[in-house]
Amino acid sequence: MDSSKKIKQNQIEDYISNSTQIELNNKVNSSEISNLIREEFLFIASQTFTLSNNYGQVYSVEVSGQGALKESQYTLVPDNQVTINDTLDVGDYVVILYSNAVAGLQPYYSQAEVDNLLSNKANSALNYVEKSNNYTALITDDIINFTNGTYILNLFTAVGNIGKKLTITNTGVGTITLDTLGFIYSGETIDIVSNNINWIMIWVY
Repeated sequence: MDSSKKIKQNQIEDYISNSTQIELNNKVNSSEISNLIREEFLFIASQTFTLSNNYGQVYSVEVSGQGALKESQYTLVPDNQVTINDTLDVGDYVVILYSNAVAGLQPYYSQAEVDNLLSNKANSALNYVEKSNNYTALITDDIINFTNGTYILNLFTAVGNIGKKLTITNTGVGTITLDTLGFIYSGETIDIVSNNINWIMIWVY
């Protein structure tokens, strides 16, 4: 995959892709939208991704927000794994849209419907906290905003938390010490991710 086409993490949270209309094998009808599940993964080593639930149908597999892969480009492994056949680059994001429902399905699900649903799901799922003191991040945190002062942010262990992402932003006037990774200056935002051994920076803006 072309690693030069990465998009920002906050964009990945908001949509799968605006460049194509996803042609899905099955469409969830209005009574089953709540069964639609979206999961994100960061590729580090294995091209097989394990879903949190057993799938009934897999509707879309995308890499780095560049559009849906063809069915020939990935393999479904019963009952909750997807293997991408094309070669991935370290740092590629993989977004899988699926459902554990198998009944009441129709032929297509439009891009506009997918974008709207996933935007709502992604935005409502983020856990945002504001801090103006030294703080130790929690596994449940997603976005940590330091609003004032110079403080230290301690991170929980990266081991056993592969793919966990944290966004740390400094909207105050001080400097934030990001554990052993460095500093976050006023006005900066940094995205980090666990590779199951260490925390690594994936975006600074």
